[in-house]
Amino acid sequence: YYGRPGKSYGAPVKTDDVVIVPHFFDEESSSQAYDRLAEEVGSLGAGPEADLGGLAFCQRVVAKMCRYFAIAEEGRAVRVRFHRSGSDEEPLVHELGSFGRRLPRGANCLATLAFGAQRELACRRRASGESLLFPQLSGSLTLFARDACLRWDQGANAPSAAPGGGGHLSVSVVGASSLLAEESALAPLPSDEKLGAEALSGRFDAPCREHLARPSLRIIAAPPQRRYGMPLKHDDVVVVPEFACAEEDWDLYYQLLREMRQSQAQGAERAEWVSWHEGAHLLSQNPTGSRAYQRVIDGICDYFSIAQGNRGTRFNWYRDGSDWKPFHHDSAAFNERRARTQNTTIGISFGASRELAFRHAKTGELIYFPQRNGMLFYFGRDANIVWQHGINALPGSEQDAKGRVSIILWGLCTAAVEEAGSPPMLTDDSRGKGKGKGK
Repeated sequence: YYGRPGKSYGAPVKTDDVVIVPHFFDEESSSQAYDRLAEEVGSLGAGPEADLGGLAFCQRVVAKMCRYFAIAEEGRAVRVRFHRSGSDEEPLVHELGSFGRRLPRGANCLATLAFGAQRELACRRRASGESLLFPQLSGSLTLFARDACLRWDQGANAPSAAPGGGGHLSVSVVGASSLLAEESALAPLPSDEKLGAEALSGRFDAPCREHLARPSLRIIAAPPQRRYGMPLKHDDVVVVPEFACAEEDWDLYYQLLREMRQSQAQGAERAEWVSWHEGAHLLSQNPTGSRAYQRVIDGICDYFSIAQGNRGTRFNWYRDGSDWKPFHHDSAAFNERRARTQNTTIGISFGASRELAFRHAKTGELIYFPQRNGMLFYFGRDANIVWQHGINALPGSEQDAKGRVSIILWGLCTAAVEEAGSPPMLTDDSRGKGKGKGK
């Protein structure tokens, strides 16, 4: 989930959620905070007698984190890690309270605030081997709720072999948040049942001994500016909240539907709604009669540097919470002709929030990404090979008459960089669970 900067998150958190607040401290204030924290923590030295409770600014930072996620002061524990340079593999570590190797009894979350040079948080499933990387940008706050802490081993990714890089400082708080709500609608994950006792044995002190360059997924929350502005990797997932509009502003959703209906009424060829996947949802194969649609596509292509030509697009309409899309790989995962000109899938959502589910094609591990109004979502070529994706219907108790428009673009991202170790294209034998095909 995405959290807006502010005084409080202001929404319930489910026990398996991960919440990222990209600009909890803005760029200027995060730089100042790093300098002040580095000075305070550096003054403690490395001895066991060091007392975080005496660091005034550190305590203000902790209080701000706890206020945002409603973490109680009673029983909480704090850990500060200070990597003084980019190649510093053994950081200074100071703790206040009982910060153990696992989530302690009575705690239900772990919140971490990062400052300084970017480092990556690595999360790994011990028994089945999936790995997730979360780049920790300066000023970003991340919360792992109880079950996310229990399912995944967590630790810092070792720095790459490239020299240089500045210092990095993180402040972590373990405690009990009043925002957490138990999940009542979903059954236990199949992967948890398969892994048995190993499924819920996650630890906090599991750093990568060697640099993990190719995770199963790298998950990035990015700002809604005109261009992404950074290299993209083929195992990246990039979430850009409020790219096209504010989350509460549904004007663009209604404009898209209004212009599509006008185009259909004018008899535009192939603009009509077509039932897809045996009635799972509707789509239009020619949405070009909508000017709003054209603006959205242009904005997506500018942001992610998508080359002209060989772009594929689709306009999906989920009429209400009962519409869905089955798990599948997009066709560039197994179609060589498509793969030569399409190395990315990008979607943008308007209207009601729905969850995009990723299912690991070999292990069945599930990860959910909420798709909110105005949100842009990118995943690279290798993510499409390793994972299937789909949209679940909502549980009956949560279904309503609110619809969702999903505009999909497949294209060639010129900012994507090649790395060693990419998975091979899929075949009928290697396509995994469900063997779903896409467009």
